[in-house]
This record gives sequence, structure tokens and C-alpha cells, in this order.
Amino acid sequence: MEVVAKIIFILQLLFIIYISISAIYYLLFAVAGLYAQDYAPPIKRKKKDFCILIPGYQEDIVIVNVAADALKQAYPKEKYDVYVIADTFKEETIQDLKNIPVHVIEVKFRISTKARAINKALETIEKNYDAVVILDADNLMDPNFLKKMNNALHSGAVAIQAHRMAKNLDTTFSVLDGISEEVNNHIFRRGHRALGLSSALIGSGMVFDFHLYKRLMNGVDSHAEDKDLEIKLFSENYKIEFYDQTYVLDEKVSKSDVFVKQRSRWLANQFLYARRYFFRAIVELFRGNIDFFDKIFQYMLPPRIILLGTAYIILLLSILFNPLYYTIAWSAIFIMVNVAIAISVPKRFYNRTTLRHLLSLPQGFLLMLVSAMRFKEAVKAFNPTPKTGSSDFNQKKKKA
Repeated sequence: MEVVAKIIFILQLLFIIYISISAIYYLLFAVAGLYAQDYAPPIKRKKKDFCILIPGYQEDIVIVNVAADALKQAYPKEKYDVYVIADTFKEETIQDLKNIPVHVIEVKFRISTKARAINKALETIEKNYDAVVILDADNLMDPNFLKKMNNALHSGAVAIQAHRMAKNLDTTFSVLDGISEEVNNHIFRRGHRALGLSSALIGSGMVFDFHLYKRLMNGVDSHAEDKDLEIKLFSENYKIEFYDQTYVLDEKVSKSDVFVKQRSRWLANQFLYARRYFFRAIVELFRGNIDFFDKIFQYMLPPRIILLGTAYIILLLSILFNPLYYTIAWSAIFIMVNVAIAISVPKRFYNRTTLRHLLSLPQGFLLMLVSAMRFKEAVKAFNPTPKTGSSDFNQKKKKA
């Protein structure tokens, strides 16, 4: 029995250390994000040629409006082209797109992935562009998006993540998802850049040097092409910038079943890449490649809502059944996680409506646990998040 007690004690200690490190990590970059400086590169008259890629899988509901909105950039029309990569679209949708007009590249695969669609488009496109913009089929760009990115690219950036924010805040889950997106922007993008580390990619609202992107995407064939891009960029010591004042609106999940499927997919990919690159990350750390190590470390962190819920439950149990030092430890963890989240949430969310939606956090915690339990089946599945509608950027941003 004494041996069993020691094993349990060691496991508890390791668990507390893991949770404590996670809480400290979130808090460190949350505080750093408060001191991030907004950088506006000098305005450049010389205009780069942009290729805007919008891959979509059965996105007939939203794609026409999104493609039309992408043509409304305050940028010379001859200096950018919009390509819709249409995977399994209806014929009438294809015709509507051609009438806008935008370039339509039709693709169809036995097993569809975003990476396959993009690579097929890159093989098809003959024009030699300077930069590529990657959007999702529900994204709406700031009308000055290309103008700002042109300045950024002239300043030496080769990989840029724009500020993606919620397009819809009409349900409890879309509000919670929108808050989560902003917390990620603060910690994994703003906070990281403040400390000299790379921003995390999101999968859309991204801009790259065209030739670099085409080379790095070659051979990528996964359900998480943004993670593959991060690994390849950091392997070659490229830095990913974050442009906080350049916005892309993104539709957030509105239903619980969609939430579970989406988070299961995310958790599955996170676990997969953490396991695949764990030992290499340690080697890269000793080589001085902090970005590579930090990225894999991120994949090993528990989701914030699980971390918060776990800390709360164990804190309550420790008050009842465990020694004082155990309660103090979990109190510190709980406080750190709450402070990290509180200072990462934008001020516009501090209102009664948000407070009402936050009452559903316990449900969100339980759904995240369900997502975590289903992550193995999510690795093999391609489950794009269903979309509901779209409009123009300015109209939607007023509501966000």
C-alpha cells in the first residue's frame, strides 16, 4: 500500500507541475500582450501583385457573397486576382462565380483536404505573383487589407497573420467562440510578438511571399496545413508577423454539435503534431530555434476551458479533502488562468450580454471533454465547419 501511495503522490505531483506550467505560460504571454506595440509599416507606392485564394468544400451558401466582397479592395484592380477553388460545388454556384467575375478552379478528390485543393490551384495558376492571400470560404477582408499587406511585404515580412475576428455573435456558442479567438489573438499572436517570438497561424487571413508559400506547400497533404506551414517556416528560421489592425471576419460556430466536431479535429491535430515533433523540438531548442520549440510546446498545452474547469473542480475537492498546501497550489493555478483570460478578452466583450453567455461555460467545458474523448476518430475524418451566410465587411464589423 505504501508503494501505491507513493505512485499516486508522484502522479499527482507531475499533474500539478504540468497544469502549473500551462497556467504560467498562458499568464506570461497574456501579460506580454498588454505591452505589444502596433506597428504600421511605411506606405509604399509600388504595388505588389496579389493572388487571393479561397478554397471551399461544398460552400455554396456563402461563397458567392464572399468572392464578390473580395473584389472590393481599395487597391488597383489590375494588381490582384481572386481565385475560388471549388471542391464539389453545384453547377449554378460555379456559373454565379464566373459571372462576378472571379477565377474558378474546379477540383474534386476521393478524399478532400484544403491542402490538396490549394496545391492543385498552385499547379494551375500560371501568373507569377508577388504574394498570396489565403482565406476561408466565409472570410471577409478589411477593404484596406491588400494596401496594408503591401506595405508589410515591402518592409521585409514574408509570412503574416492578420487579425481574424468573429463575424457573427448571435448565439451563445458564437460568442464564446469569438471570445476564444480573441484570447488566442492576444496570447499566441500579440503576446508572442511582444516577446520577439513568431505569431501563430490560424489557417486563414494569412499572407505569404508567393514563391515561398508555393515551395513550402509542395508535399503538404494533411488536414492541418497551417500547422505544416508553421513547422516548415520555423525549420527554416522564418518569422511569422501579426498585424493586429488588419482585420478578417470569420464565421464562428453556432451549435453544440458543430463545436464538438470542430474542437475534436483541432485537438486531434494538436496531439498528432505534439507527438510527431516532440523530440525534434528539444533538439531545436538546443540549436537556439525557440520558435520551433515553442510551437510544439503550445500543442502540448491543455485547452484553456479544460484547464479552467479542471482547476476549479480540483480546487473545490482539495478544500474538502486535501492538505492546505494542496489547496494553495490549486488556488494559485485557478487565479493565474482566470487572470490570463481576463486580461486577454477585449473590452468590448465586457457587458451584460457576454455575462449571460458566460453562464454556459460549464456546458462548454463538458463539450470540450467530449471533444477530447473523440479526438482519435477526428484524426481520420474531414469535417469542414458548416457555414450559414455572409455579407460585406463594414456591415458585419459593426455588429462584431
